[in-house]
Amino acid sequence: FEAGGPASIHSAIFDEADVNVILGNSDGELSVWALGADRVQPTRVSTWTAHTDSITAITLVATRTGRTIVSASADATVRAWTPGGAPLGVLGRPAPGPVDERVDMPGRETPPEATTCEPAVSPDPACPQTPSTARV
Repeated sequence: FEAGGPASIHSAIFDEADVNVILGNSDGELSVWALGADRVQPTRVSTWTAHTDSITAITLVATRTGRTIVSASADATVRAWTPGGAPLGVLGRPAPGPVDERVDMPGRETPPEATTCEPAVSPDPACPQTPSTARV
């Protein structure tokens, strides 16, 4: 397998039938390789730039329409792809930041601050009532 220049392979996964292998490299590229019957000379099926940083994980997800490749990267995103490399979606932020930094999604209301539910001390209407604390 060729990683494509100085890039190194950081993640790999075989499909369910062990017919193809999907590789993720340090340059953020994904590539799909078809394994020949002899498994000695794999053939590159497709390659695309999937992330802006090293790919750290790859998985295959079965969907109603076929398979989806899901990749995670050091660029702080998780992306979904068709096996041919067409983008399906992205989760995460465009650039890494501190893990304690709050990131709100556009179009969503900011959730209220967390409530500590201790009904025995001070009942809060926002706390769910359990059978032992429900008021009769």
